[in-house]
Amino acid sequence: MHHINKRSRVSAPVIALDNLSCELHRNILSFCSHVELCRLSTANRYFARECRRDKVWKALFSKTGQIELENVPKAMSIFGLTSFAQLFQVTYKLQLPCGMIGLWRAENYVDDEFNGELLCINPIQGGIMCSSVHGDNSEKELFCIRVKPTKTEVKVIFFNLEHCLEPFALTSITGTAGSGKIGLKRSKDGFTLTRAGKARQYVKVISPSKTLPDSTRFFQPNSLWGAYYKSITKEIVQITYQKEEVDGKFVEAICGTKIIGDPNVPSGCVSFVLDPNTEYNVFDEMAKYRSEMCLKFEAGRPYMFDLTNLQPHLRHWIKGKIQMNPCKDTWEPVWLDIDCLVYSVGSEMGFCLLWTEPLHGMNIVINFSKIENFSDAQWSLDMPLNSVDLEL
Repeated sequence: MHHINKRSRVSAPVIALDNLSCELHRNILSFCSHVELCRLSTANRYFARECRRDKVWKALFSKTGQIELENVPKAMSIFGLTSFAQLFQVTYKLQLPCGMIGLWRAENYVDDEFNGELLCINPIQGGIMCSSVHGDNSEKELFCIRVKPTKTEVKVIFFNLEHCLEPFALTSITGTAGSGKIGLKRSKDGFTLTRAGKARQYVKVISPSKTLPDSTRFFQPNSLWGAYYKSITKEIVQITYQKEEVDGKFVEAICGTKIIGDPNVPSGCVSFVLDPNTEYNVFDEMAKYRSEMCLKFEAGRPYMFDLTNLQPHLRHWIKGKIQMNPCKDTWEPVWLDIDCLVYSVGSEMGFCLLWTEPLHGMNIVINFSKIENFSDAQWSLDMPLNSVDLEL
């Protein structure tokens, strides 16, 4: 019979939390999640007091909070809060991502009939408001979230404003499960909003620049523009400036990305690219269209008009490419040559795109007007801040 020598097990020393200093306790708490803090607070009176310290929740908020620290004082004032613990409750229950205030566009896919949507989330006194921004400079309120602090918790209440004239409280968000009831849930790159049984993913849109474009640029960076094309509602594109490689050199290009698209070019795809580095003579280019009629769209209806009537209102003429998808059921886009006609300052429209439709040989014109009357989405309401030391 073989005898097996078993090594004696050496137990690791057990260090009781009671034997640690207060500084070590607080250092340990700074690594705890909100769930661990809540559980530890039930251990005894000492940890209940330590876990309520606002410095602990400030450390947690700085790592996982959904509001930039420089905007925390204004957010606290708007929501009527007095501590980071309350602010963490609000942002956790809201289920909106970091940088929640601003513009958001709906992601959609080629095989999806949904043409996209632009949302604007704004702070209001006591909560936030979410509105849908339309291409005609109008807005439609979708939902409002109100924050109501109490002695024991902070209630976050969702009001659905989309399908009725009078707002009503749809549900009270009381925890992580509450967000699922109203169809609002934070995701990796944004948030998911469920309406009428359909879930849509929304991603952040860079807000238009507050500064006017310099003399070398035709459009305000990140500006939004609306235009009619074969539909009764305006599509929305965002203008950005990007570097493109041409003949081994990087040059600046103007890109128009669909925010609200159509089956031709869906939301999130590049609609057109313009070359601002070469400008053409307006009179010489207009002479090519003197004997030709063009087709433009107004609220989905086509109209014939003489392009030469625009000549007195033009100040720039540049060229580029536009993306078209001639296949109805599949995504097989092609790039066509276009002209971009920039209107004079003070004109009702900002610019128009002109190209020849390859199937019928018809000249198409799309007029773009600037979208700039939507709410200014930022934490900058003109309200007095709460007189509380936030220790920022």
